[in-house]
Amino acid sequence: RAATGAGIRAMVPLQAALTARAGHPRSAAALGVVALTGLALRRAAGRGAVSET
Repeated sequence: RAATGAGIRAMVPLQAALTARAGHPRSAAALGVVALTGLALRRAAGRGAVSET
């Protein structure tokens, strides 16, 4: 379960990196903001409050 959740969470930063590499820095920055927002929401909700699987 933990590995699956980590893999799901890693998809947004991966997409941001691939988007930046393709030459779309604004889109990559937007995806980075989404990733950071998700991280902040997970921390604010507390452990076990949000299910990823």
